[in-house]
Amino acid sequence: MSKPPGRVVLYRRVSALMGRGGEDFHSPELQTEAMRRHIGVLGLREVAEAEDIDVSGRTFNREGLDVVRSLVEGGQVDAVAVYDLSRLGRNAAEALTFVRWLADHKVSLISTREKIDDTPEGRLTLTLWFGMAELFSDQMGQRWKDVHVRVAQQGKHHGQTPIGYVRGKGGLEIDPIMAPAVAAAFRDYAAGKPVGDIAQDLSDARGKAVLRQRVKRMLSNRVYLGKVTLWGQNSKSKQWSITPLLVAEGRHEAIIDQDTFDLCMARCARDSTAPPRSLAASHAFSRAIKCGPCGGAAAAFASGSGEKRYRCRGRSSRSDCIGFGAPTYAKVEEIALAEISSYVARLRAPIAAKEAKLIRQRKSPDDPQQLDKELADVRAEMTRLAGGWAKKLIPDHSYEELLGECQRREEALVRRRNVALADRPKPVDVDQMASIGEELLANWGEMEPWERNEGVRLMGAVVTLWPASPERPKLADRVKVAFS
Repeated sequence: MSKPPGRVVLYRRVSALMGRGGEDFHSPELQTEAMRRHIGVLGLREVAEAEDIDVSGRTFNREGLDVVRSLVEGGQVDAVAVYDLSRLGRNAAEALTFVRWLADHKVSLISTREKIDDTPEGRLTLTLWFGMAELFSDQMGQRWKDVHVRVAQQGKHHGQTPIGYVRGKGGLEIDPIMAPAVAAAFRDYAAGKPVGDIAQDLSDARGKAVLRQRVKRMLSNRVYLGKVTLWGQNSKSKQWSITPLLVAEGRHEAIIDQDTFDLCMARCARDSTAPPRSLAASHAFSRAIKCGPCGGAAAAFASGSGEKRYRCRGRSSRSDCIGFGAPTYAKVEEIALAEISSYVARLRAPIAAKEAKLIRQRKSPDDPQQLDKELADVRAEMTRLAGGWAKKLIPDHSYEELLGECQRREEALVRRRNVALADRPKPVDVDQMASIGEELLANWGEMEPWERNEGVRLMGAVVTLWPASPERPKLADRVKVAFS
């Protein structure tokens, strides 16, 4: 009796549909056609489908992947098929963990575009590929941040359409039905009406539920004043800033007046169980100070005498870290401020402006923007090939040969682009950075801890503490301040 064909679940993912189309869009239909064609050639049998639509590849907490996990744990599949590895995810650590988990359950991973296997070379290829996918995701996220800044500076609202507005050709337009309800919600909240009752009123006017949490966010949104707001996020801590990066006059019409908004903000402050300042940094170098020996974070603590000191946060859990002792907060602050003052002086020196100009004028042999265009062209060609092959317009042998050539060109372009970016020094806006530093130093004594921390963060200052040694007996030699 012959062995039955291997059982395969088809998994597809699209980060955001948003009406996209064209050759560079991996539509769910194209992914499915390509996977079915591929497993047919391999003699495998489709037993299930799973998908995640409008879901980022940076997170692995997805409903579609949960379906795949259930099938794997139930022993119902022998392989998981994806259109390409980026559909599985763009987080290298999470993706490799998921692949290892599949291997532990004796389940294979199949891609229509990449050849992968369980050899050391194959595992290295997976690691490199997922790393490249994560890099591409990070670069794409940075480009979106730049786009958001430009859009906000032009007075255009970005993001979801707020309740009370509709999206028109020129941007946000007043919703004749919901705008009066929103204005009433602000007036009622300012007058002391419970949030639950306001949420119910909005739900009745809208014809669908409006949650209390959304009402609270709505009542602090400056968009209803006719403004656009841009918030910043720390890429490492993923914590949002408590102060907006930009507030500009918008092109859309206001629904409420400033007095009503101020009354709502006053009530928000009274009702809040965690005021913004208590959520802010507790000291000037919060998240900007680290242990030199292990590279981990340093924490501020109160000693037995009540004096504030620093110590390595992870020393208790990392026995291999020797720490840096327990220097006093005041002394570290004094040394760091002296370093910031020296840095500002260097920025104000005439040679600093000349060096910044030379950096801006310097060009790499390869232009990253041109390489981006060539990469986009190669990837579009790969998508066209996959689509033609899935529809049986391209023979198997021709597809393998052409796809291999495209993949080699893609890898070469990625390497050249990374080298070009690494060789290009990052220009510093000398005047802006020096002005921030001067203002920080001038107002340090009157600033709250979270305000000092905001200034340190804007300057890109990172303080590293090292233990005492014969070469570094004094604390001044053990405190190193770098600026990014």
